[in-house]
Amino acid sequence: MVGSFEADAVKGFGLLHRDTDFNSYQDTEARYEKRPSLWIEPRGNWGAGRVEMVLIPSEQEIHDNVVAYFSPKEQAAPGTAMRFDYRMRWLDAPGGLPPGVRTTATRSSQPDKNSRQFVIDFAGGKLPALKADAKAEAVVSVGPGATLLEQQCFRNPVTGGFRLTFKIGFDGGSTLQGILPEKRGPIELRAFLKFEDKSVSETWSYAVTPGKS
Repeated sequence: MVGSFEADAVKGFGLLHRDTDFNSYQDTEARYEKRPSLWIEPRGNWGAGRVEMVLIPSEQEIHDNVVAYFSPKEQAAPGTAMRFDYRMRWLDAPGGLPPGVRTTATRSSQPDKNSRQFVIDFAGGKLPALKADAKAEAVVSVGPGATLLEQQCFRNPVTGGFRLTFKIGFDGGSTLQGILPEKRGPIELRAFLKFEDKSVSETWSYAVTPGKS
């Protein structure tokens, strides 16, 4: 599965390991909670292009099956030089990297075979300092194959952040897809929050396949 993100004059990208709680893994040998994050900071303007993330199916945890890279819009030509200088930052935790407001949890349920419910928590950055009645606007986009049915965004009084809930309905699909639901491709979902001072959160991205939990 490949996710693509437009990133003209990209300022940074990487793979961030956010869950550093041992209780999430309970692995005394691999110690996944200690795995570092890696952030790439371009030096100079890389021009137009996109960041792609590739997820490769794997049945064994020993395989490194996620990779991210920058793909320039202008393809390489024989005899023409292309320069991409960058800095690599290895981090114990991704704190301090923009944006300050991040996705901290994603939960999902499937009420029936034709719909899917999501609950997404945003926290960090300036959120704890905002007034209790501060507002945030949620921007949710749903790719081909599904429709946004409803959404709500409200302050989470426990974390001091915001919680976004939304529900999507799956489109009918073709006759073949109805008989063999595994033939239906993943539907890309994206969401972010907009605040009164014009700042935004990071963009949450998720690929959901109809018929799969």
